[in-house]
Amino acid sequence: MTRSEFQAVTKKIDRNQVKESGGTFNAFLMNMYKHQTGQEDFRTFKAWKESGFQVMKGSSSFAIFSRPIGVIKTEQGKEVSESEFSHFGVCHLFHAGQVQPIEGAKIHDKEAEQYVNDLNREYAAKMEEKAASFAAMQLRDHETVNSFD
Repeated sequence: MTRSEFQAVTKKIDRNQVKESGGTFNAFLMNMYKHQTGQEDFRTFKAWKESGFQVMKGSSSFAIFSRPIGVIKTEQGKEVSESEFSHFGVCHLFHAGQVQPIEGAKIHDKEAEQYVNDLNREYAAKMEEKAASFAAMQLRDHETVNSFD
């Protein structure tokens, strides 16, 4: 999701929905992402890598707001303008279903490794199910078209 797309989405959200989700906009977004994906474990690309996992090629990130840019730059020892303390960046997260163990890497989070392996098996099963359903639908459509001949 590009920054402008993210900003467009954020403008459409009702403030009451945000309050019901824990009071912060990020909490609202995380609840929405968890509901959409059925996933609970979201991390940055770097956090997954540090845990011994790689994000699968083609995975789309889930955007939330980062800490203010000024806070991040201050922690890095950089010069900061006053306006940078009111400007929030965008943080991109990936869920456990979008990662796989890095071959040969030492996995630091054994619980996450088991969770990811289980998710990958479930995902493969769902994709096989969808492929079979799609093939059946195509066959049914083909038979319907041929019945008009």
